[in-house]
Amino acid sequence: QENRSNPGGGGCSKPRSRHCTPAWFLFFFKEFSSFVVRTNTCGELRSSHLGQEVTLCGWIQYRRQNTFLVLRDFDGLVQVIIPQDESAASVKKILCEAPVESVVQVSGTVISRPAGQENPKMPTGEIEIKVKTAELLNACKKLPFEIKDFVKVPTSVINKIEYLENVDD
Repeated sequence: QENRSNPGGGGCSKPRSRHCTPAWFLFFFKEFSSFVVRTNTCGELRSSHLGQEVTLCGWIQYRRQNTFLVLRDFDGLVQVIIPQDESAASVKKILCEAPVESVVQVSGTVISRPAGQENPKMPTGEIEIKVKTAELLNACKKLPFEIKDFVKVPTSVINKIEYLENVDD
């Protein structure tokens, strides 16, 4: 029997509301989002994508030793290798100088992580992206502290930034 309160179905068994998004819209939104140049989301890449050229857009979650960074979008995280060779100096400069939480677009090849360096805690932990090009889409201003679970923020900083008191609610 057709659900007349939700024409077109969309996987929702209840009437349309702001909490019930039709499946056709989710498909349309994913396929035609504002980052049309993106070929994949960060969280969807797996070993089955090895060798593919991809373009990703996301926030810089964190950077390690100017060698790796973790890129985050709505779908998950992926590790990105920052190129170290002279021919890619401009790419390295963009990715190493962009503040954490800045939005970047990177293009490169999906490769497997070296043996023993896989991360079983990440769904994308078997692969990484070898970057060829990068573009800074939006730079984040310097944050008053690192956004990480293990970083304790001093009360004095929280008191200066009143809106942070509601973050845990």
